[in-house]
Amino acid sequence: KYRNWATQHGINIHSLPYQGIHIALFFKDISERTAISDGSLNSYASSLSWFHTSLGYLSPMDDILVKNALKTAKTITGRPKRRKEPITEDMMKAICHDFHKDSSLSNLRFIVSSLLQIHAFLRASDLLKLKRNQIKIFDDHIAIFLPTSKCDKLRRGATLLISKNEENPDLCPMRFLKLYLKRCDMLEASDVYLFRRIEKTRKKERLSKINVPITYSCLRSILLERLRFLGFDETKFGCHSFRSGGLLFAAITNLT
Repeated sequence: KYRNWATQHGINIHSLPYQGIHIALFFKDISERTAISDGSLNSYASSLSWFHTSLGYLSPMDDILVKNALKTAKTITGRPKRRKEPITEDMMKAICHDFHKDSSLSNLRFIVSSLLQIHAFLRASDLLKLKRNQIKIFDDHIAIFLPTSKCDKLRRGATLLISKNEENPDLCPMRFLKLYLKRCDMLEASDVYLFRRIEKTRKKERLSKINVPITYSCLRSILLERLRFLGFDETKFGCHSFRSGGLLFAAITNLT
């Protein structure tokens, strides 16, 4: 790529080592003229570096001018990161109310996972590692014990409490969790993952007997599919949207 560019601009490609100013201009030119990815830019840089070092020359990529040119090229061609939006209260209402139309185990699993994430501020990684024996259900609240988490630097474990929503039963995590556990026949002391793959038969759905949780990519695809079905723009949301939505609601309402 560099040789073609150099030839077009009248630069002698047989004169070694290549000058840093020419390589810097090369990165500047291709970043302004073509749509190019960071991966391609890194590939060109690595090729130029390998070419010189294999012939016994110093790598031109060590030149501060070339480094700055490469960094600038990545800035020009880079796309700004788009943060995923938080799930809103109205969206949660739509997700839970959809159970009246679709009471399948697949939809129930999605609703329970959504409610636990938004009420307990759970990361997707913590949600997927949840087991039945980590959850205790009392008369007025749920207690979830996390033996480890990203925020638990001392590895002491943490217990998360979710109160019963008596004012709005249709959005109550306890109600849907109880229904989910009953539907899946999960005993309180069982050491099985809460969210496993669903097997479909002609008559019904059931959780897989293989004690392996669903993957992050599976959780994400389920989320995007359900949001699309409910009429939302799924491209604006991700698995972290539930946790950020719960934190945002807590901040607005001064919950602790």
